[in-house]
Amino acid sequence: MTTPENTNTNLRLGSLEQAIAHNTDRVGEVVKYMERLVVIEERNGFMLEQHRELKATFKEAIQTMTNQQLALDNKVRELQEKMIRLMTTFSILTTTVAIGIPYILKILSGA
Repeated sequence: MTTPENTNTNLRLGSLEQAIAHNTDRVGEVVKYMERLVVIEERNGFMLEQHRELKATFKEAIQTMTNQQLALDNKVRELQEKMIRLMTTFSILTTTVAIGIPYILKILSGA
């Protein structure tokens, strides 16, 4: 025969076993979740490293392009200065020739 104390003890032990089983399941779920977080963190770390490398490569490329642009700007400026000098020289020559031709023609026709 079971006494009420035995029944209460059995019920308590049964409840304790259920609580332990439930907590064990929960701990297993937490462990799986943490494992997934670790995998995600590793993947994110790898992606972050790739992002940093790509960013550094972009910075180098931008610096190279900036240097090339500055060099091209300097060449264009030099060419513009040469063009201005040439245009000024041709303008002076054209004006001199335009003024001098009548005198030359007068000298040649008067000879």
